Amino acid sequence: MEKTITTCKVKSCAYHHPDDLCAAGEIQVENNSNFAVCDTFYPRDVNKQPVSGNNVQAGTDLRDSVMADDNLGINAADSSHIYESHASNLTPLVTCNADDCKYWKHDVCKAQEITIDGPTAAISGDTRCQKYNPE
Repeated sequence: MEKTITTCKVKSCAYHHPDDLCAAGEIQVENNSNFAVCDTFYPRDVNKQPVSGNNVQAGTDLRDSVMADDNLGINAADSSHIYESHASNLTPLVTCNADDCKYWKHDVCKAQEITIDGPTAAISGDTRCQKYNPE
């Protein structure tokens, strides 16, 4: 399956790679009314992650364990390895439920490239898929 080239500008995400790439093996884009968000967002500082808008903090057990170097047996709870040059998969599969987007096809993004933005994101709702284009 062909993958979408993904540029990630969300530096507050644990999957953000310093070259503005995404180190998650797969990302999920969700339709959120008039825009699409990156639902794979996970805060770099887990102690600041709000849960359901409450003042409760999320722990590392909520983190997706699929990261770029998962096949190397690296602890997914420690994202420091993505800053090293040997990250092997920096082009994640982009799954998407924004079925009104012209790039959507059977829950997969068919755009050649996308940009995920949200410079001050604290939750996934603060991110934006800039390629989202409703038909």
